Amino acid sequence: MVLQRLLGVALLGAALLLPAAPAAAADDVRSLLGQGWTYLEAGSLRKAEEAFMGAFDTPEGRNTAEVYYAVAAIWWERRNAMASYMWLSDAQKASRDSYTWNGGPDSEWDRRIGSRRRFIEKNFTVIKLRSPKRGKPLPPLSDPPPADPLLREFTDGLSQVVDEGVEAKVAVQWVLLPNGTYWIGEDLVTLGGGELDPARADSWELPTHGGKAKKAYEERVAAIGAGNSMALALLGESEREALEAERADEEERLRQEREEADRVAEARRAEEERKAAEEQARADEAAAAEAERVAEEQRRADEEERRTDEDQRAAEEDQRQAEADRAAEEQRKADEEAARQAETLRRQKEREAEAERQAVADEEARQAEEARQREEGLAELRKQDEARADEEARLREERLAAEEAARREAADAEELRRAEEREAERLAAEEAERTRSEDEWEAARVRMEEQQEAEQAREDARRADRGTTTGPSGDERDRFRSRKLVLAGGIGGATVTRLQADGTTGEVDWSAGGEGAYLIPLKDNGLALGLGVSYTNVPVSGCSQAQTRASLFAVQIAPRIPISLGKRAWLSIRAGAHIGGGGTWPSDDVRDSCAVDRLANPDDRVAYGVRLSSGPATGRLSYAELGWRGASFVVGPDLEVAALFGAGSANMYLGAAAFLRHDQVFAIVNGDTYHFRDEGSGLSLFSSPVAGLDGKASMARFQFGVRGVVIF
Repeated sequence: MVLQRLLGVALLGAALLLPAAPAAAADDVRSLLGQGWTYLEAGSLRKAEEAFMGAFDTPEGRNTAEVYYAVAAIWWERRNAMASYMWLSDAQKASRDSYTWNGGPDSEWDRRIGSRRRFIEKNFTVIKLRSPKRGKPLPPLSDPPPADPLLREFTDGLSQVVDEGVEAKVAVQWVLLPNGTYWIGEDLVTLGGGELDPARADSWELPTHGGKAKKAYEERVAAIGAGNSMALALLGESEREALEAERADEEERLRQEREEADRVAEARRAEEERKAAEEQARADEAAAAEAERVAEEQRRADEEERRTDEDQRAAEEDQRQAEADRAAEEQRKADEEAARQAETLRRQKEREAEAERQAVADEEARQAEEARQREEGLAELRKQDEARADEEARLREERLAAEEAARREAADAEELRRAEEREAERLAAEEAERTRSEDEWEAARVRMEEQQEAEQAREDARRADRGTTTGPSGDERDRFRSRKLVLAGGIGGATVTRLQADGTTGEVDWSAGGEGAYLIPLKDNGLALGLGVSYTNVPVSGCSQAQTRASLFAVQIAPRIPISLGKRAWLSIRAGAHIGGGGTWPSDDVRDSCAVDRLANPDDRVAYGVRLSSGPATGRLSYAELGWRGASFVVGPDLEVAALFGAGSANMYLGAAAFLRHDQVFAIVNGDTYHFRDEGSGLSLFSSPVAGLDGKASMARFQFGVRGVVIF
């Protein structure tokens, strides 16, 4: 009992010293933000980004200004001003569209977002860096570098930005650069317009990294490292004064920013102290509750010990009484066992006497049974002799019956042979009569065909005399049927579907193509089966803002139905199907133009692409976002109606045709589950699976037009 009380006192002391456990749930926005800021201060940008994006993926996080500012801070620490500016701009847009926007205490985080955006708008300008056609590009060089150490980190990281673009194999990069003067090869360019719209960004053509440009670049880097500036030597007095004044403004702004940072740090420390005080209060309350619980457990332990002592005394009394009862029971059992043994001995003697009597009776019964069995054996022998005699008589009768049946079967066989001989004679007579009839029918058929040929010759002569022909002659039909090769080529239009937020619209673009086929005759009237290959150039959705051209190759099968139009004129109808593949590989200029159009239309990012759906929600993705590299699978039907005319006396037919063709172009994409935002709300995320070859990622191209045809 003393040990239990000591244990209760120890538990009470431990409860008073236990720290308060964090009360925030893992998915709580405040908890995730606190974790993210802690990781950011520790220098772990990846874990900080995971925590901030976890907060952003909640409805409350998408309506909290601190979340947007935190994600923008991650990109700011990576010295990516453009990504940071886009998140800050998204925050302002979300605040205008939300009815539950949380800007922080006294709109503190809204003010910080506005302050950071104004800083970027004042000190940065968007520039389009275009790499050379060949070779590695030489990055721009800031000369003189910014006086602000923060801005200088952005200019010092330009080499890494350009190298990342080379590694990603992009021809154009849009970046936000600090205002100032930059060397672009041998050109000194002043950047200070403050333009942040990518669609209106100036373009810098970067020189190739090598030769004189590389040597001059290294000399300027060395001069800047020594504290000199070649750019200042080239600038005029007024420009240098303006630059010095700008540096003074930068130093003043830097001082103000440091004061602002100190004020923010002080506010954050105050917030942390307030949270620590709240957590300590919760810890004190928990400790008091734990102390009460320990005291209650101690009281219950004392009560339990008292009941245990009482139960132990009662158990000892019960044990003594049980031992006395057990001794009396054992004596009673011993007396019963002695009586049972005496009874067993008496019964055993009775059983032995009964066994002797039973043995005598059994011996008498055995002797009587043996006498009975001898009598039965003699009777059985007599019965077997009688049965053997009966069996011999039966076998004799069966042998006589079998001999009689054999004689009858021989007589029947002789009668059957005679009947078969009579039937063979009758069939021979009938075969001779049928042969004579067939000879007479064949002779009549030959005479009829000769009469028909003569009548056809007379009819051909009459038509030749009149100078008119109602159908092709045998020579013309054979000439047309013997032409085996077909070549055709033409142009026309192709239908295109354009995606819009409220549905789709149809457009028409141009298409061109040709085909070659070999005709396999099926009947004498000119019906044939065509096997060939075709090439078609059609528009496809290789860009989200414009159509690109694709080359499609296919094998096709198409029966040909000819209809004579008189003399050497024919109407040829071919209807069949084709299957194949193709691809589109747009040039760098086309990709650049597509990227510019996409930036210029932020509200309509995907005009040509795929519309995915998940329940009532829909979203648009470009084929590039699905991982399409240009390869595709093609299948569809086609129809051609051509008018053909013989080319003089040559065995060749020329003509024109109208055609209809449908190509279902299946883009070969990366099979995966893709996420998209609902076009209706713009906030919720939905998912839809897409296979590597999926009808969701296919383009219908219906073509129509005219083509020239030659058969030889």
